[in-house]
Amino acid sequence: EPYSIRHRIVLADGTEKVVHEKAEIILDERGAVIRMVGTVQDVTDYKRIEEEVFRSEARLKEAEHLAKIGSWEWDIVHDTQWWSDGIYSILERDPAALAPDFENFLAMVHLGDRKRLKTWRKAVLNRPTDDDPLELRIALGNGRQKVVVSRTEVRRDEKGRPLSVIGTFHDVTERKRAEARVR
Repeated sequence: EPYSIRHRIVLADGTEKVVHEKAEIILDERGAVIRMVGTVQDVTDYKRIEEEVFRSEARLKEAEHLAKIGSWEWDIVHDTQWWSDGIYSILERDPAALAPDFENFLAMVHLGDRKRLKTWRKAVLNRPTDDDPLELRIALGNGRQKVVVSRTEVRRDEKGRPLSVIGTFHDVTERKRAEARVR
């Protein structure tokens, strides 16, 4: 029965390493161990990078939460979308219950903003620059709504054809309410 395990070792000089050990125990016909065949690979650098990525992702999630911002990506070539946890937080939705796609998002956009969003989505692919923020009202249910500002950047191939769109949503609801109180 093969096994695979990752563990720490301490070298004679006191240096700690992380190794990935894979092995298979060879048994004879009576079930007695004849030999063990396997490999031990130093994965210390891989483990360190993995931990750095984990910490970086945790910091990004916290920053998105504090700033009330989320990020998203639309892969035009494969027509797939990805939403960060920040997007789901702003939308007050569970990622397991809502697939990241345009139609699902459009259904949450205030009826009065839907046509503008559709027009903007088509136009964003043809604009020479990316600095065209879009403000939208999001209907949360029970009469509640949020206001978000979306900013985008289009990634293009060498011929200028759009490949993907990356963007952010910034929840500006509190700012909008404060502005309304001042007026």
